[in-house]
Amino acid sequence: MLVLPTELSSDSRICTLAHPRTGKPSRYLFDPEKGIYEFTRIAAPKSACRSWLIHSRHAQAKTGVQSNSNNQGREPGLAQETTPTENEASAQVISKPEMLVATHVDPLFLVLPALCNQTSSKENSKRMFLSLDDYTDKLEAGSKHFRTLLRSETIKSELLSRVNAVCDTVEAGDERMYRLNDGKLLQELLSKAESVKASGLAASMENHFVQKALKVPVIGLQLDDNDPSETPTSQGEAQSDPPAIESQMSTATSASSSSAVSMATGITTPDVEGIPAKDELESLLRLRVALRFIILSYVPQSYAATLNSMLASDESPVNFKPLDDHLEYLARLRAEALASRSFGDFSRKRNTYEDDDLAEARAEKKRKKEDDEKKKKAESKATRDLKKVDVKGMKKMSDFFGKGAVPRKK
Repeated sequence: MLVLPTELSSDSRICTLAHPRTGKPSRYLFDPEKGIYEFTRIAAPKSACRSWLIHSRHAQAKTGVQSNSNNQGREPGLAQETTPTENEASAQVISKPEMLVATHVDPLFLVLPALCNQTSSKENSKRMFLSLDDYTDKLEAGSKHFRTLLRSETIKSELLSRVNAVCDTVEAGDERMYRLNDGKLLQELLSKAESVKASGLAASMENHFVQKALKVPVIGLQLDDNDPSETPTSQGEAQSDPPAIESQMSTATSASSSSAVSMATGITTPDVEGIPAKDELESLLRLRVALRFIILSYVPQSYAATLNSMLASDESPVNFKPLDDHLEYLARLRAEALASRSFGDFSRKRNTYEDDDLAEARAEKKRKKEDDEKKKKAESKATRDLKKVDVKGMKKMSDFFGKGAVPRKK
């Protein structure tokens, strides 16, 4: 099922173009007046047993009009029984509920694989100025319908404006030549990421990539079970008696002890050296998440490493170093918290210095138990039934063949 934009022109078509990220043939919606749309698949999880019943509203409305016309001249409250019409029988049940939603795509991404294409030779690795027709000729190899798109003046003018935004241009006679500029392209991607951040990330992305990534690890406090006066406290709640609190990560330095207390209580304190505030860190992380999503979705794989190196360099338009430092600091805290929990939780782990003889005895006992279970499984049903017979007062078979056996009469 396709969800298409309203008021499409009669010349709109579904065409096959190479995906800018993978280069594989993909379906796009082409409208000469409105532009190019990509299809986004929306479906329920495979584990969910669902289905859709699809029926046209137009058919339902037409059926209602027909029934009203047939009921003219009859008494109120009496309706004529009608058989299902052809439109009513056109309802369908889809066993796999999924839809393809057409969303507008920037034509820049479709021509980007040709703009950033580089040869593997080091001597010819420098990009050359080429005309727009040269770039479109490269795209026709994987996109057989790309030449058809350029017949629309609206699409062609929009494509030229987007190429001019990310390329350096020179005039060669009566023709204009283009060459990709990495800095201009990065600025365009950052502007798109800013707009995504302003409109807000999806709830799942916000929770997983932002809130969860910036969450400060919390260390649970162990209390003495023999003292009934002490009650456990929840995460993020401090004890009323500070001397009774002992962090499992305490060290000899005062800095590490303060960080341990902050983790135990779940409260973060601002750093005097100028670490950005939480709102600023969240804003930087949202921008990075949106930018990485765009790069992973639309930028060719061979060129994505170039953009990532530019973002990590000192010449990057956005300084992500405070965010990287804070994420690295949180990673260290998580590692220390995990190590402290595994070292301090003695209730779920046996003694490290356990006697070897005791360990061998436990292993031998386990082995014997497994052997007995195997023997029981190998016994036949007759043998199991004989074990249930009451043999009290009965002699064994060996008594009849021993020294005290009664001699046979001759």
